Amino acid sequence: GAIIAPTDPVLATEVQTREPGDRDQLRFNLTCEAGMNDGTAFPFVMLGLGLLGLHDMGNRGFNWLAIDLLWATFGAVAIGIVSGLLLARLTWLIRGNSVENTLKNEFLSLGLIGVVYGLALIAHTYGFLAVFFAAAALHQSELKLMHDEKKKELDHQILTKKQEIEILEEGNTSTVSESALIFKEYLEGISEVIIVLLVGGMMALSYWKLNTVAFAAILFFVVRPFSVILVLLGSKSSWRVRNLTGWFGIRGIGSLYYLMYALQHGVSKAVAIELLQITLVVITLSILLHGTSVKPLLRLFWKRRRVLK
Repeated sequence: GAIIAPTDPVLATEVQTREPGDRDQLRFNLTCEAGMNDGTAFPFVMLGLGLLGLHDMGNRGFNWLAIDLLWATFGAVAIGIVSGLLLARLTWLIRGNSVENTLKNEFLSLGLIGVVYGLALIAHTYGFLAVFFAAAALHQSELKLMHDEKKKELDHQILTKKQEIEILEEGNTSTVSESALIFKEYLEGISEVIIVLLVGGMMALSYWKLNTVAFAAILFFVVRPFSVILVLLGSKSSWRVRNLTGWFGIRGIGSLYYLMYALQHGVSKAVAIELLQITLVVITLSILLHGTSVKPLLRLFWKRRRVLK
């Protein structure tokens, strides 16, 4: 369950946030989920390994609760937030609110990923989670700095409230987070090819058995939709958004990462084969079903939304 929990909208880029200022709720939900669950599934991978006797859980599971769940999770969040804030402040001090992009934002974003992931591993926390919160903190901090700077400039001008809001919402500085969002499109194009090649190279005809296909079907048509509907019960999301969010639980590189992590920790041959078969069948079917249905379903979704408006 923990291995196949991470979702990966890279394999269907139409369902993820693709440009600065994108406020589509469906894409926002799926992008945030993908960023969050890569890290939040990790404690349960460790729990599974512990229950198999391959990881020290301590007396009555105390080590797992204190270290693998609490410390590794909240430590990663803290490392990510502090790193994102520091980078935002540093780039702002160097460049200020100048329109000229004197810094290589794409490389700064890649550097942030590497540094934060490394710090998280050194501190025995979860790298995926730390990187996600670093990106979120970087973006929010850059927005706040730009907003505060414009606010100072507007204090000396006589404007209507509407004009003031328009100026505050208008971006005039190329930020690290915005450049990274654009740059990732190229990286994800390569990632898609790598993921499909990896899965295809590992797949065998013997993996397609009744239990593996049935497992994937239950995951796609029962577990995923009902869990999403349950989680979003108290939200203001429309049922169309909830239904599409429940369908597009695309599996990808996160599941491969957790699979290899489990296999490297010495699971028995029988368990390793079962994990391998289930994971690869789930990812393959996800690529086929979600990847081919994403464009027609989203086209229908946006068409109906325009009609309702």
